[in-house]
Amino acid sequence: PRDWSSDVCSSDLQETALAQKADDDEGWLLLGRAYLAVGRFEDSANAVRKAIALGRTDAGTQTELVEALINAAGGLVTPPAQQAIDAAIAADAANPAARYYDGIAKAQSGKVREAFEVWLKLAAETPADAPYLPYIRRQLEDAARTLKVNLAEVMPQPLPPQNPINGDRKSTRLNSSHVALSRM
Repeated sequence: PRDWSSDVCSSDLQETALAQKADDDEGWLLLGRAYLAVGRFEDSANAVRKAIALGRTDAGTQTELVEALINAAGGLVTPPAQQAIDAAIAADAANPAARYYDGIAKAQSGKVREAFEVWLKLAAETPADAPYLPYIRRQLEDAARTLKVNLAEVMPQPLPPQNPINGDRKSTRLNSSHVALSRM
């Protein structure tokens, strides 16, 4: 098993350094990621909120807040998480993580058909080598079971693999495999 103590010490040191330079939005974002990695979800959300307050309002930062908030709530999309999802979509309606979490929110609020459609479209627009494609497929499988839909009949083929050397590959973080429809 991994020894997380060095990560915890690192995040504590990073927080101490940020106390000296509280206007470092990148530093707060990195601290939020460090806290997320060690399971300090509330601390992660607070650090990411500071980055957002300092002007980091892009979709990627908003979805990092979403991930921290959903983790802090045991997998549930809370009203603050929904607000962050909405802000991420407003910042970039094509952001894969924002769309994925929008589907999670819809499914948890009982709108499984809408969630299914969000994820189907996202799957169709996702390169085959995207690291987050398995998360989308997992949600589609759960939704298809709930809806009694034959996923094999409607599942789109992903886009061809994208070579990051030749294309502009959007960075996205979908690490919440524990977030599932079963938490509705």
